[in-house]
Amino acid sequence: MDAPIEHADPATLWKEAMAFARKEVSAGLRPQWISPSGKESEANAYVVRPPQPPPSTVVAKLRRKLCHRPPFIYTHFRWQENGEWQQISRSDLCAAYLRLCEDYNGLRLALSGLERLARDNDKVTVEKELACRTRFRRELEVIRERGSRYLPRLKWAVGYMASYLTFLCRCEDHNAHPPISSGMWERYSKPITEGGVRLHDKLGHRRLFWSGNMDDYPFRAAMVVNRTETPEGVQVLRKEIERLALEVLRFRDCEYPETNLHQYIPANRKLPSSRLPVATALDTDSKTQSSKSEESGVEAQTESLAPPAYKP
Repeated sequence: MDAPIEHADPATLWKEAMAFARKEVSAGLRPQWISPSGKESEANAYVVRPPQPPPSTVVAKLRRKLCHRPPFIYTHFRWQENGEWQQISRSDLCAAYLRLCEDYNGLRLALSGLERLARDNDKVTVEKELACRTRFRRELEVIRERGSRYLPRLKWAVGYMASYLTFLCRCEDHNAHPPISSGMWERYSKPITEGGVRLHDKLGHRRLFWSGNMDDYPFRAAMVVNRTETPEGVQVLRKEIERLALEVLRFRDCEYPETNLHQYIPANRKLPSSRLPVATALDTDSKTQSSKSEESGVEAQTESLAPPAYKP
């Protein structure tokens, strides 16, 4: 176990995506819908515009009056599937992303912790360490081999979702909605399955835009992530890492092996809930934004104030 596995924290690798996932907005702001057709029934997103501080100079007041559009924050996304409108909140979208991050980062930290434990032998006699290496060498090799297969696939799953969140983050920063020439998100053409979203076996670059439209992969994939669990093979590997680390500590006559275990192998963190600190009137009254409410004649307490299209 000489060469460490080269991976990094998702918050470092995909800073803008994590910024999008962690952005907060106060509840109670009035939602505004974005619809190229001008109809709320065909809205592809909802946004809120946090209040801005008043301008301090006459020039600033004039500029705001003539050309300023206050920054917006996405709260919901809508797309069509089999002729029906579907919707996901920003909270659920970001929770799914953080779950993928935890799958990848949790395994990454567990593997690197096992590497560190294998090297941390200064307080062990040479004879004891040689016996330890002989005793656990084959198990360590198997775990490393499994880790080398799982980590790239978990990382790819995070990175692909992060590419969409990064773009949406930039849209908010530029105060502009993605260009959607057809009036709705492009349909992602490939099947979206649990295995394909969480642990895809064909890694490589994928496009976000088709015919000028951003596709609906992140929204549909997020729904899959939020209703499924960490892949079974990854769960088994995490347990095997903890078991082996505990056996190594006991073999080295560690005084409190169970206590010292988590100095090397972090405990499984609680997965993020689907309710992150992004809440609006749409979250508290779902009747105002569902297709069912439109059919029943319930009037949505929202307005249209679509930002201009943002082109990367």
